[in-house]
Amino acid sequence: MAQFLLLFEGFAAPEQADDAETQAYTAKWMDWMAGLARDGVLVSAAPLLDTGKRVDRDGAHDLALERVDVGGYALVEAASLEATAEVARTAPHTALGGSTIVRPVMPRR
Repeated sequence: MAQFLLLFEGFAAPEQADDAETQAYTAKWMDWMAGLARDGVLVSAAPLLDTGKRVDRDGAHDLALERVDVGGYALVEAASLEATAEVARTAPHTALGGSTIVRPVMPRR
């Protein structure tokens, strides 16, 4: 098994939104992640806060988030890049037009 990083791209939902539609969407994410954990493929995952820094040789600068941006990540174990892409295809945000970047993690020796 190899490890793969999933970076979830889409529109940000307001933090602590309490409308029924947002709560149902959040429940879909929780169920999806729980399924990955039950299947034994989830290593770690978390949503990202809407702040950050861009660091370069000139210093650290406040990160200007885009309207569509990376909103979370998951680290999973799977047999192949193709198998991981199939897992990513079922993430809840794809139904809303979101996408997922899937990157293999370089094995440590």
